[in-house]
Amino acid sequence: MFIRNAIDTDIQSINEIAQQEGWKTFSIEKIQQLLITSRIIVIEVNNEVVGYTRLLTDETVTLYITELVVTKTHRKKGYAKALIDYLLAQYPSVRIELLSENNSFYEKLHFRNIGTGYRLP
Repeated sequence: MFIRNAIDTDIQSINEIAQQEGWKTFSIEKIQQLLITSRIIVIEVNNEVVGYTRLLTDETVTLYITELVVTKTHRKKGYAKALIDYLLAQYPSVRIELLSENNSFYEKLHFRNIGTGYRLP
């Protein structure tokens, strides 16, 4: 297992993972832009990208996880937790926030549900 910043050659793998999730708004072109405007971190197993997280941060106060996803065939193996642990090591004093439908996963990692947030549309 190896965790690192995404590079241009990861774009296809990231797009495939997003498409597996049914995220139709993702495309090769959009991911190219996201590599410029946000930070994407990938996790590799046997030289294959099996998951990624994308984040926005000011590196001082807040880090916002926009996506954290692992391929369906690699779930329940600790890779998502490894990505979170990586973020915690990289940003030890920054508050991490996110929106999620997988509450139990984040609660096991000691995130607390703050019960606020709004989204349009």
